[in-house]
Amino acid sequence: MRLHLQPNPDAWQPRRTNPHPTPDTLVADRQALLDALHYNAEAFNLPRPALAAADITPAAPPTILATGHQASLYHPGILAKDFALQALAAQHPGSLAFHLVVDQDIYDTTTAALPHTHARTLHLQTLHLANSNASPNSPATLLPPAQMQPAGSMPAALTQALDQLAQDPRAQTRAQQLAQLHHHLKAPLGLHLPVLFTTDLPRLPAFIRFVDQLLADPHHAIATYNAAVAQHPDAGITPLLTHEDRLELPLWYLDPTSKAQPRQRVYTTPQAPHHPFTLQHDTLPASGSLAPRALTLTAVLRLTLTDAFIHGTGGYAYDQITTQWLNDWLGPSHQPAPVFAASADLYFDFPGLPVASPEKLQRARWLAHHLPHNPDRHLNPNDLTDADRALIARKRHLLDHMHDDRDRTRRQSAFQELHRLNAELHAQHPSLLEHARRQLADAEAGIRNHALATKRDWPYFAYPTHQLNQLATAIQDAFAPHRSPQRPAVGRSTTTP
Repeated sequence: MRLHLQPNPDAWQPRRTNPHPTPDTLVADRQALLDALHYNAEAFNLPRPALAAADITPAAPPTILATGHQASLYHPGILAKDFALQALAAQHPGSLAFHLVVDQDIYDTTTAALPHTHARTLHLQTLHLANSNASPNSPATLLPPAQMQPAGSMPAALTQALDQLAQDPRAQTRAQQLAQLHHHLKAPLGLHLPVLFTTDLPRLPAFIRFVDQLLADPHHAIATYNAAVAQHPDAGITPLLTHEDRLELPLWYLDPTSKAQPRQRVYTTPQAPHHPFTLQHDTLPASGSLAPRALTLTAVLRLTLTDAFIHGTGGYAYDQITTQWLNDWLGPSHQPAPVFAASADLYFDFPGLPVASPEKLQRARWLAHHLPHNPDRHLNPNDLTDADRALIARKRHLLDHMHDDRDRTRRQSAFQELHRLNAELHAQHPSLLEHARRQLADAEAGIRNHALATKRDWPYFAYPTHQLNQLATAIQDAFAPHRSPQRPAVGRSTTTP
């Protein structure tokens, strides 16, 4: 297992003050956030926040921490963010931690790859939670709940979670359904994080105020956005389009009535202030709603709604763009909450299954070729009999004097005697060749298994519970104020046993 925490957990310090909004505005923003978390808990039977709106006051604002991911069937590296969030929250009593479900994106919600073994060979088996991923161009928030049925080949944890989900079918969207499913899967692991959906944000005052700021000076907002994107070309964020008559905004328009284009880019026309939003070729219909794109999402969360946000390694890289954009656009007084990164490489244990690297296969082939002619070099000296020692002594004498005699007939006779001596040694120790042949067969089978055996992105519910508990413990230990001498401090990348 490899654990990745950036920076060192000792430096994971949430923002203590937020100088930008007025105290009353900050309280109102966070009370609205808390109301959304409580609504989701009640509506979809998700974990309930320990705080109430009345607990948020200007005199004692609680620390708010968050992480998040898409509503897909994700791997333990994503689960590591939840474990890190709970570990960080434990260091700040009275804090509020929640998991953001990114539901405005387009991704596969119901399929995953599972490992399957047959005849000493590892295979990839595709898990389908539903018959199809209908409307593959639709974001998760616009997909209806799927008909998910347990199957015999599913991991036990998933089967149990699906049974629990079937008893409480409250979800109205695929994203809500997957949030419920993950709640049932994570609860046995000690994870009980309230849930916010990305599509909840447009109803919050903080988001509305942010969009108003975009529209107040879209030229400056978009110019600084694109400049920040250009400084990080490897982050995978595309610049916003600018035209003479319209400017692209970092927003999506989600239309549940459109099958062809349920998610579209949003533009603004500065010359028409009474109609600030347009689509590429049309006005904005009233049937849909706005949603944030990636940088807008983290910008809104980090400006007023949270005091720290935990990404994976990819999000940690691209959110440096958000920090630069907000600083260049709004100024240093609008300093966003800090971001941290948590991920992990967790590998399946396949007991009894041969797994080999290319180097191991090369060694096995060398041994299979070398051993028939050199059994004496691979025998344990403590296991030699007197007859073995006599054969080995005779062989070494022949080798030492092989070039003393140039007569072809006598040299050929010496070579034949060498083969006879090797054959006698192998006859006395038949396990030598048998072991080498077995090693080669295992390595040849193992090289076929190597790629799948070293995958880190199997869905987390397919892993044994003890491995997931080990991941949780490793993260808790990394955040412990007094670490064991045997466990190193976690920095950019740490390997734990």
